[in-house]
Amino acid sequence: MKIFIFILILISFVQTAFLPVDLILLLLIARSYILGAKSDYILGFGFGLLLASQSGQSIGLLSLIYLILILLIHLMRKLPISNNWFILFGLAFIIIMSNEVIQLLTFKTSFNLSLIIISSLLMVPIYFGVLFWEERFIIRKDLKLKL
Repeated sequence: MKIFIFILILISFVQTAFLPVDLILLLLIARSYILGAKSDYILGFGFGLLLASQSGQSIGLLSLIYLILILLIHLMRKLPISNNWFILFGLAFIIIMSNEVIQLLTFKTSFNLSLIIISSLLMVPIYFGVLFWEERFIIRKDLKLKL
């Protein structure tokens, strides 16, 4: 998890400086959809504070938005239709759309539908990248070898 946090910190600097796409939100959505751990809430709150302080927004509101969106992901994971990864594309579209609407109402930003579609399409490779990372490079404590 330390490397994942380091990657998120680097991406947060790149996101606030260059990219209009909310990559932190996409990575948090993918990780919450795959793992569903309680540490996702801590990551969402912490990186919401970090992004708000970097971009000059009001501190705390972005963290609450991320917490609510992660809660929605955790609730969606419990549904029987969530076993298919195609559902993640629609879920990401809805979550990114709601994030943009909330930011439109609170921060008076512009609404850009093409950016939402690009972010939703980016969700698929990010999901498979996080899935590959969690399956290959993270050692589970509950796995034991039998000799």
